[in-house]
Amino acid sequence: MTSAPRRTRVLTNPPVRVPSPNATVALLVDALPAEIDVVDFSWRRALFGSYDVLHVHWPEFVVRHRSRGGTIAKRALFALLLARLRLGLGGVRSVWTVHNLRPHEDGGRLERALLAAWESVASARVYMYESVAPTDARARVIRRGDYEPTFGAQRDGWSGERSPGRLLQFGLLRPYKGAESLLAAVRSAAEPFSARIVGAAASPEYAAQLEALAAGDDRASVAALHLDDAALAAEILAAEAVVLPYREMYNSGAALLALTLGRPIVVPESATMRELRGEAGSEWVHLYAGELSGETLDRDVSAFLALDRGTRPVLEHRRWLEVGQRYAQLYRELAAGTRR
Repeated sequence: MTSAPRRTRVLTNPPVRVPSPNATVALLVDALPAEIDVVDFSWRRALFGSYDVLHVHWPEFVVRHRSRGGTIAKRALFALLLARLRLGLGGVRSVWTVHNLRPHEDGGRLERALLAAWESVASARVYMYESVAPTDARARVIRRGDYEPTFGAQRDGWSGERSPGRLLQFGLLRPYKGAESLLAAVRSAAEPFSARIVGAAASPEYAAQLEALAAGDDRASVAALHLDDAALAAEILAAEAVVLPYREMYNSGAALLALTLGRPIVVPESATMRELRGEAGSEWVHLYAGELSGETLDRDVSAFLALDRGTRPVLEHRRWLEVGQRYAQLYRELAAGTRR
């Protein structure tokens, strides 16, 4: 008689039950096999609870708060959590999924020290691309899953039409994503491109800045607001291509969402985006060097958009069943090492 698999208890941050515009954590939890018990993060559970593995996705947000007092309290609690991990209290192991090589906004010297301590104590670090994964024993490569579970039906049921020449940038609007350069490039291009920028802005001031740049230009529009899944899918499907002129390109959920919905992407050249182009195909991923410009749009992007693509790219290793199985195996290995 075969015994049931031993259960593994995983404490996850961010918590699944807290509403979030990023669906990655919820999609991962849904894809895990039944013997993985996922528990939402709380400071009481993290410091005093019984669990096998702590899984953190964005450690910078674990130590940040809207208020100064809240930030001080979270940093103190995080220092205690690091001490528990370093001392091995309760046999807890830890996983860090490296969504960003460094935080997009600097949190100051103390935050940098805490994050460096977290990096040193994490039992395993999961990278999403082979090209940036270190060769040390703690590094693993597990690709980020696609958006088929949440957006596939909307893609298949869409009955609208693409707008010729419309270049879309979407997602949380933050300065590092370079939306200004898309507006400037479209304005200086000879070809009849238009720029559409949608998404909640990181601050009212940044939203006002983008809106001012687009004002009075019939080739540009900015909608600085959060869109639900249906409205976002409609924006993407109506575009001819998605342009992500990030100042530093490592990982992008927006790129994967665009490809899931069958829209090609234009992204700055980087090791990870070269890897994504090799996976999805050069007819789906266009890389450009340097700053995005009107000349780039006229010369390179026009030719790229004229390519015959068929239906949509195949992202074989980004199915959530495979992603969930690989994370489950990592959790089991870490928990088994502790139990031994």
